[in-house]
Amino acid sequence: MSERVLVLIPMKAPTQAKSRLKSVLSDRERSALALSLFKVVVTRVKDAVQRLSEVGGNRDIIDIAVISSSDTIESQAADLGIIYLEEETGDGLVAAVEEAAAKASWRGYKRLCILPGDLADPSASDIIRLLSYPVDEGTIALCPSQDLGTNALVVTLPSPMPFAFGPESFTRHFSLAADRGLMPVILPLKSLRRDIDTLADLDYLDDNQTLGIMNREEA
Repeated sequence: MSERVLVLIPMKAPTQAKSRLKSVLSDRERSALALSLFKVVVTRVKDAVQRLSEVGGNRDIIDIAVISSSDTIESQAADLGIIYLEEETGDGLVAAVEEAAAKASWRGYKRLCILPGDLADPSASDIIRLLSYPVDEGTIALCPSQDLGTNALVVTLPSPMPFAFGPESFTRHFSLAADRGLMPVILPLKSLRRDIDTLADLDYLDDNQTLGIMNREEA
């Protein structure tokens, strides 16, 4: 039996993104970086969804959405052919994800997969493994980031637990699930562990991304 699954990518306005890189990147470069990473993540997720549909073993209906309050992100969502959910609360990442989860549940989605929009180099194969994991009402699936944040989280809808994104959120999500009698399943997906937040992380960008950011600065 097929289920409707929503892959959710929360996004700040690009002009507000990557604040920890202010000392090394200009405002325009940080905005360009945020948009470049977002486009890569969406492209890889779309590739994964397409490959899953071609295999035929997965009958789930998988859509991709971004939640944001940014007109720029709304325009990018239209260009990329994904759903745009307008963020209404403006109270940070946790509130945005809670809002999106409520909207997704109301629209009939049965599972929610949350991915950050600043993954360095996510592979379609790892995203396929994430989306293929059989999460049910008794389990959640999560992938930690290299600094123990949460770089992937899959829950059923309505969500059986609150969200707790932020520094070292992996431990909090694991504990919240266990406290509610859920089985937290850790998926060690290597390409989903690295996001771009600090100067050291910039070394994980490929040459095309770096060149694109610098060219945006000169424009």
